[in-house]
Amino acid sequence: MCDVVALLKNQKLKKQVVATMQSVYSYAGTIHDNYDKDWWEAWQDAEIYGEADKIDHAFEKYVFSKMRSPYNISPREIRDVFEELWMGSPDLETIDFETMYEIFVSRIGHGELSWRRSDPFMIYSFEADDKDEFIDGFLYGSLYARVKKGEDVKLDLNALRNSKEVLWSKNWMQITLEGVNYVPDERKTYGHLLAVLEGTMSALTCQQLKQDLSPVLQSIAKSAALVMPDSNSVPQESDSQSNSSDLEAFLRELISPSSTFPQLKINLKLIVSEAMEAYFAPKPKKDSFEKRLFNAISLLSQADFQQNPAVGLALAITSIEALLGENTGELSEKLSLDVAALLEPSVEKRNAAAKFVKRLYNSRSRVLHGEDSVGQKHLYEEARLLSSSILLSIISRQSFLRRMGIPTKKPKEFLSELRENRFESNLPMGVPELNVRSLWQ
Repeated sequence: MCDVVALLKNQKLKKQVVATMQSVYSYAGTIHDNYDKDWWEAWQDAEIYGEADKIDHAFEKYVFSKMRSPYNISPREIRDVFEELWMGSPDLETIDFETMYEIFVSRIGHGELSWRRSDPFMIYSFEADDKDEFIDGFLYGSLYARVKKGEDVKLDLNALRNSKEVLWSKNWMQITLEGVNYVPDERKTYGHLLAVLEGTMSALTCQQLKQDLSPVLQSIAKSAALVMPDSNSVPQESDSQSNSSDLEAFLRELISPSSTFPQLKINLKLIVSEAMEAYFAPKPKKDSFEKRLFNAISLLSQADFQQNPAVGLALAITSIEALLGENTGELSEKLSLDVAALLEPSVEKRNAAAKFVKRLYNSRSRVLHGEDSVGQKHLYEEARLLSSSILLSIISRQSFLRRMGIPTKKPKEFLSELRENRFESNLPMGVPELNVRSLWQ
């Protein structure tokens, strides 16, 4: 049973709604009979003066306030179905309000909500000539999970690339990989990693959620791809089929934190899952990493679709502020030192990292004010890599702490920890070493 249907079946809600329906219908009938008004006019008056707003308040209290994001169906759609049903006739003797409410719930559960599947949409584009460690790394991780289940597997990336892997699921909906579509161009062939949205939802939600998620997923995937170091050391495919301990050991080493294939350390499924959880998490009023991650992801998804690199640069820098900024003076100084402590494990090289971040941060104002028109695209690319690295470092840390059963810290506490450990080598717990270091080395 979908969560929203279970909420609608709440007996206290049903009792309040049925009682209000009876009151409003009775009032509309009185107006119709005694004031020579047609049923539609009588109904409008009854809604205004018969306290019909109690129904909306009841839905808000028992349903809308408890619905988890992303919604399978919007509150507006639920209201529309209800209003369509109870715009009835004045013959009160034939109306069973409890049955009417049950019909309404059934309409939601079996009419509006059904299994739907969006058209495929692109979440990552790459040159097909590349070895494409980004996708391969994710698929090897998925393959390892299958081996652990005891399945017979074949080390065949072409087959894996066309498999249906669930990237993220919540509220009876999921994002599933649809495979790779190759598109030839005049000079090169490009591969598009496709996904679909599927699950129990309304038609409007399926359409709207796909539209909302497409740029967000593209941005998340781009962030993951940017932090992948280039490597010529790619595992070779095998024609043999096995679930032997040798294959399991190979795959375990391949995706382990100490892997000799650093480009495979970042798991697309983990990144998408964690980023989407943060994106749809309830947003508390106080400062939290959920709010910061949501804001940063939103800003980066806007940056990726900008034609003007100056605007893209400004949005990418603003996403860094959203993740690590504070409402205090000397923001550029503090931010540069915090970023250096987060991303650079060597104490000796943190000064260079901080100088780079400060220079990049200050370039935003110069570019927006037209003082620096040269190299805007390059500055944007540097800012995009830096923001991706900060985003994925925080996601990796939050995920690691949860898996270890360690309480996660609030942003202010985490920033204090970064500053306390500024002169100690190594990265914060759960933060991987990323290729962003090449920007200042």
